[in-house]
Amino acid sequence: MRWQKVMQVQLHTLKRVRFTQPVRPGETLSLNIIGEEAGEEILFSFKITNKEIIVCSGAIVAKKINK
Repeated sequence: MRWQKVMQVQLHTLKRVRFTQPVRPGETLSLNIIGEEAGEEILFSFKITNKEIIVCSGAIVAKKINK
């Protein structure tokens, strides 16, 4: 795991969230997130996998918190 910056953000919107497989209690899931800055917002694209099969994908829009 590698983080390049430390900043506070506020989750704003979920977009294009799509479940492609059922997820059951007790299953081990892996989360892959890639962030891209766009002005005062950051777009996080994500994929959730179960045994290397994508079960969910989408995007999270976060807004930077100015202190």
